[in-house]
Amino acid sequence: MKLIPMTAIAAVCGVFVPVAVQAIDAEATGKTERATTTNLEEVVVSSRIVRDGYEAPTPTSVLGLEEIQANAPRNIADFVNELPSLAGSDTPTVTTGSVSAGRAGINSLNLRGLGGNRVLVLLDGKRVASSLATGIVDLNTLPQSLVPRVDVVTGGASAAWGSDALAGVVNFTLDRKFTGLKADVQGTTTKYGDDRGYNFSLTGGTGFANDRGHVILSGEIAHSDGITGLPRDWYNGVKTIFNPAYTATNGQPQLLVRPHGGISVATPGLIINSGPLRGTYFGPGGTPGQLNYGSLVRDPFFVDGDWKYADFGQSGDLDSRLSRQSIFGLASYDVTENLQVYGEASYITADNNSKAVAQFNLGNLTIRPDNAFLPAQFAAILAADGRPTYAAGSLNGDLPPLTATNTRAMQRYVVGANGRSGAGSVGWTWKAYLQSSRANILNLALTTVTARYRNAIDAVRNANGTIVCRVNADAITTNDDPACVPYNIFGTGVASDPAKNYVLGTAWLRTELVQDVAAASAQSEPFSSWAGPISVAAGLEHRKESVSGSNDPLSNTNAYFAGNYHATIGSYNVTEGFAETVIPLAANQGWAKELDLNAAVRATKYSTSGNVTTWKAGLTYSPIDDLTFRATRSRDIRAPSLSELFAAGIAGTSTLLDPFRNNASTTVITLTSGNLNLSPEKADTTGVGLVVRPRFLPGFT
Repeated sequence: MKLIPMTAIAAVCGVFVPVAVQAIDAEATGKTERATTTNLEEVVVSSRIVRDGYEAPTPTSVLGLEEIQANAPRNIADFVNELPSLAGSDTPTVTTGSVSAGRAGINSLNLRGLGGNRVLVLLDGKRVASSLATGIVDLNTLPQSLVPRVDVVTGGASAAWGSDALAGVVNFTLDRKFTGLKADVQGTTTKYGDDRGYNFSLTGGTGFANDRGHVILSGEIAHSDGITGLPRDWYNGVKTIFNPAYTATNGQPQLLVRPHGGISVATPGLIINSGPLRGTYFGPGGTPGQLNYGSLVRDPFFVDGDWKYADFGQSGDLDSRLSRQSIFGLASYDVTENLQVYGEASYITADNNSKAVAQFNLGNLTIRPDNAFLPAQFAAILAADGRPTYAAGSLNGDLPPLTATNTRAMQRYVVGANGRSGAGSVGWTWKAYLQSSRANILNLALTTVTARYRNAIDAVRNANGTIVCRVNADAITTNDDPACVPYNIFGTGVASDPAKNYVLGTAWLRTELVQDVAAASAQSEPFSSWAGPISVAAGLEHRKESVSGSNDPLSNTNAYFAGNYHATIGSYNVTEGFAETVIPLAANQGWAKELDLNAAVRATKYSTSGNVTTWKAGLTYSPIDDLTFRATRSRDIRAPSLSELFAAGIAGTSTLLDPFRNNASTTVITLTSGNLNLSPEKADTTGVGLVVRPRFLPGFT
């Protein structure tokens, strides 16, 4: 049994259990005190104004160092994704089949099921650059060994932190004052003895100049073997099948979910799907057989019978092979008591390899009776039948599965300053920084070139009796392909290496993503009301995002079975200004121990879509120390990603059931292109909550 952190259990019950910023004070006094603004390292992502997670109107889950260490995750994403609010996040296991979109190997967050591009990911309060043009952030690019805490806000936070926070914010904090030397060595495997991996990290930190300065250097090497195929006894080939007995009036379901489902229209070698040889397949060495369709057949699936032989669910990897290396450095220096300057630099590489699925042709092939590789006895049967072509399908067992290889290299540089100006209660704490990030991505897909494959499997004998591609059989053919090598599709272990090399190709895409940010913010308590000090925070941010790239020539014509990468080129910039306040409305009254208003507004100007305003209003009300009610209403946005704006065409290979052809299986290539007329998404978010801290149970919240 795997233990679930208490934060995860609490989130299931609708209660959020932050590691309180002022937890020690809370235990000592029975009341959580408001955090002061003098701690320059503190980041609380529910608000720009530093407050305890229970006092803020937007609930925050915090995963602390003890929980992270107790779980000892191979990747911090594995741990964070245990929170129910992050169920359904992308992992290398989930994205093994994502070839054309380049997502294979990604570890991203999907907060509240709204999609990874609707979550704002921060590193110490600074926006993390995307790892894909779609706006997805790969958590593999974070310095894993220096993250002591993760804050998760499951409510709208665009007004405080900016666009993409439509579903919420996840902030990974850094241990900026780590001192000493620590090493972590970890080896992992599954209970089945596969997916072996290791993780080694070394971190050192020390002060200098009488501790006015501090420097940290951390490096990490991690690897996991992945899991080839689907070697698990729990896999039983569940398929969703059209019910052949269904009619609009007989009350039976149209769809059936059944185990032991195989593909009726394709086998590892080749299966003939029409005519007198329907169900005849060619197996190892070309040995023929008759497929046992079992108890239920409705193309493209059948149940029982020879389902294991004809099931391509096991042709891809269960988990990707992933390697990553990272180095991170941080140096800070206290110029004066009220001014600190710092610099950060990191370089991370991640390499992923995954076999997505067989190079399938689900019943969309045609063979002719004169195919040179068709055994003579079957050729005679088809010739006697008299049809010119017959439907067939293959999982192409002689070819490697569709394989994606993705390499990502991320550089990030930050220079900044933190300080305090003014005196007394009206002093301002401020932060300013410049950040530049570069992501260089190489996507490769080993796949078939569709035209070459079609030409190669259509093999005949020429006048000399030599087996050649039909397109080269005579001098008058108009679509000759002199390089074509005949491919024997009738079985497995029968295709020649030259033929396999001819039909295979490698689609590739090189992409560079650039993000440059300049930001400054300040906070203070410049005023007081009848109920206490009024907190104010404000700031400005300017950001530029750009993407450029190149791809192989064949992808431009969508010549491959999958891959078909198209370079995305474009850029936009955004300028934002925000203000936030917390106003105490009542304190120590007979009807209210505390009543606070939290409000924020952000004005944003996009170079592509113009102006947009986001806002948040929230109340926290404590009638007694034991209870706090909180509610928020916010307008949140997500700006169009670089891909949504500028994509030349993201290709995808899908198999659809065509209702206009009796739900026949049809393989199609889809293209998703950018649209410069897109405007930001808008969401209105409402949240209500209750915090219970019974005095008769000290330490419990």
